[in-house]
Amino acid sequence: LNRQFQAIEYPDEGVKSWIRAAVKRKGPEWAVSPRSATNDPQFCQVIMTFVEFGWPRMVSSGGSSTATTNRDCSNFGRLSALRRWTMTRFPISLILLLTLCLAGTSDARDFQRGDVNEDGDFNIADGIQMLEYMFVGGTVVYCKSAYDLDDDGTIDLADAIYGFIYLFQNGAPPDAPFGFCGEDLTPDSLGCESYATCTIGDAMQGLDQATFDSFLRGRDLMFKEFTAEEGLGPYYNATSCVACHSTPGVGGSSPIYRNFFFAAVGPPGNQGPIWDPDDVPSIVMPSYTIPGSGQGGGRPSIPDSSQVGGLQVTVAQRNAPPGFGVGLFELISDVEITSNTDPDDADGDG
Repeated sequence: LNRQFQAIEYPDEGVKSWIRAAVKRKGPEWAVSPRSATNDPQFCQVIMTFVEFGWPRMVSSGGSSTATTNRDCSNFGRLSALRRWTMTRFPISLILLLTLCLAGTSDARDFQRGDVNEDGDFNIADGIQMLEYMFVGGTVVYCKSAYDLDDDGTIDLADAIYGFIYLFQNGAPPDAPFGFCGEDLTPDSLGCESYATCTIGDAMQGLDQATFDSFLRGRDLMFKEFTAEEGLGPYYNATSCVACHSTPGVGGSSPIYRNFFFAAVGPPGNQGPIWDPDDVPSIVMPSYTIPGSGQGGGRPSIPDSSQVGGLQVTVAQRNAPPGFGVGLFELISDVEITSNTDPDDADGDG
């Protein structure tokens, strides 16, 4: 819940406290927003509906009050989930409508303060890694916010000392999020580009700077909305990678409604794509065509046997395969791969 307050463009802290009390009392209800055919990236929306808890100064003369903010979501590439909280125990006399972006950015990620090596615990190894980063160099820092133990917006020797005092002299623990995953509630310029302990699909520890930078570029590319001018179409199933690889995180699979279809014409072993239109490149059925491309902008139909000369038509659907861990193949050398060849099953392992 606190994570959402960071995005609410409403200056009154009292309002936020009132919202906390209301949500704590009734609890959240979730609903999923429909996604447009082309994943229109312009706005992500969250609608929160609340009841009034004796706040007449927030209520207009008409008996209701609405606060709305819009934030451009073009950088995030897709509509987020619609999260709606409703409290129904009391007469509804106040509607608080807040429109905000929830899609995460590289600078606002969940992390655990102090656990800089992401082993799930804060201990002396984290302090040593902090000192190595400050005085030895060579350490690739994914999440600078995790190094800021005293939460002053800078990384310096005081952070390491703060951690050692906590570990060995019963000092005060670091500020939240400490011991759990959460966002930095104190605005600063440090940022957190990746933290796999808290966000599935983020980078594994131990990458060199070039590889980590490549990971970040690839993650950004997942959100890019491709256009016809860049080569999209004339047939396509989505305009971005994350449209089909979003669950449970970027690079994953997708909800069932995002399944794609195969339509294969012909007997098994000798199958091809549908005949009409005659330029569909594979048995993967496209969901959309580019308007004005000569294909009408609609979705090609799956034929029945009578439309393809009596040939067999096989239809199946598939869910987008997750890509988590695929990059690990890059860490295996060609020599090691070929050394394991066993075309005649000499080792008898089947």
